[in-house]
Amino acid sequence: MEKRNFDIASEYFEKVLRVNNLYGFREALAKSYHKAGRIDDALEIYEELINRYPQNRAYWPAFSVLIHFDLAQVYEDAGRFDDAIKQYEIFLDIWRNADDGIKRIEDAKERLAKLKS
Repeated sequence: MEKRNFDIASEYFEKVLRVNNLYGFREALAKSYHKAGRIDDALEIYEELINRYPQNRAYWPAFSVLIHFDLAQVYEDAGRFDDAIKQYEIFLDIWRNADDGIKRIEDAKERLAKLKS
């Protein structure tokens, strides 16, 4: 993924998941699908992840928040703007007391404002 080879990254994450189905690996696969333009595949995983709370999700609490931001972006790309708005609002509500200047928060605010206008 760091080299922006998202199709290849997706293949590797698919292989990893056959051995270890951890929450973080599924999230990485969803992200690689999204970056590869496989919106439906990304949505399938993100929607599963957002609605499940397995034990290993507790070990990555930041993923539990960031997934709302990532899912909102995929919804945007899928043209599901009402769903994107909802996810950005959840993300921003959770981090409403965060420090100023955090890039994702600023990005989410801008995207949300654009979607609402």
